[in-house]
Amino acid sequence: VVQYPATRFLPSPFSIYFPRTQWALVYWDDLVLIFVDRRLKGFQGFIRTNEFQLVQPDADPDYWLKTVWSKASPKTKTRSHEEFLRNAVQHPESWRARLWVNTTS
Repeated sequence: VVQYPATRFLPSPFSIYFPRTQWALVYWDDLVLIFVDRRLKGFQGFIRTNEFQLVQPDADPDYWLKTVWSKASPKTKTRSHEEFLRNAVQHPESWRARLWVNTTS
């Protein structure tokens, strides 16, 4: 469980500290993100069901749009938007989820 950085970073800082090859993002709201170590036995089903594979909710939206979104395939854009929508449904009061849904719409 980690809190968002106090300052805004351009790239996602957690992409460095929690590389998706080793860590699965399984929860995020306006206060925290939860990553699960992929090597932990017994969590594979949980990861398959709950992982946010493509989103980086800690990234600066403008930077993310220019560096990630602009180069993404239509399929990846659709899947990313669906992940943001899934989180917005889970957390309808979340300003961060609304920000990302609007950013990718």
